[in-house]
Amino acid sequence: MKRLIIAIAVFLSFHLLEMVVTAQMNPSATCLKCNEIKAQIEANYYSHDETTIQHLLTQVLDLVDQHPAAWHPHYYAGLIYVQLGNIVRYRDKAMAHQYYTDALASIQVAHERSSNAESTIVLADVYGKLASLRTMKMFYYGNLSGIYLRKAFRMADKRCPKPYLIAGIETMWTPVIFGGGKKRARQFLEKALAVAPDWRESDRLIVRWAAQAEIFAHLAQLEILCQRPSQAKHYSALALSLVPDYGFVLRDVLPQLD
Repeated sequence: MKRLIIAIAVFLSFHLLEMVVTAQMNPSATCLKCNEIKAQIEANYYSHDETTIQHLLTQVLDLVDQHPAAWHPHYYAGLIYVQLGNIVRYRDKAMAHQYYTDALASIQVAHERSSNAESTIVLADVYGKLASLRTMKMFYYGNLSGIYLRKAFRMADKRCPKPYLIAGIETMWTPVIFGGGKKRARQFLEKALAVAPDWRESDRLIVRWAAQAEIFAHLAQLEILCQRPSQAKHYSALALSLVPDYGFVLRDVLPQLD
């Protein structure tokens, strides 16, 4: 009888530990706050309101403290650090570099916790952002961005617009000799645009991005690089018709057309 009780105790302890680990790795089972944070990130995704995004970052870092072993909170932190870097990069490159570096630290943890398609795509994007600042490590970061982007394409659903969008952004700024070029960028962005309307995430805690407005915005940037201002204005108008207060278009794209 004593042996039976010990065996039952061991069995229950093992499964209790398994439940705790599962809950930590998958906060959707226990953390309603994740749904709220994800909704707030999506609601502010196109914003250039730095104060609001900083406040959101504070909430996400609290979530990281509450669920350190889960991947979603670290992933959310990475996305917000990228957004802050994008907001400040034209006025303060050193601050943008710090935000992107913080994004890298966060998304690396997320990727260690769960090396899925989403964490891999965002990791490729962050390395690309760091490369775009043209520091001494530009080629190092650019190479890592390419490595993770290729991994993301292998892992992601072919109907997902996210890897196509990141590939389009990366290649439009990369010389043809290094595998980039505006022609390839257009192909990637047009593919993203074709699949974006029907895309739905299977994980309800993954942030929805790479929607039509974002793709239109980067097509506008591509047209500026191609010296086609009328087409750039056309795509900017399409982006703003979907998101009237789109910060990237209003503050970064349109001023290039003045």
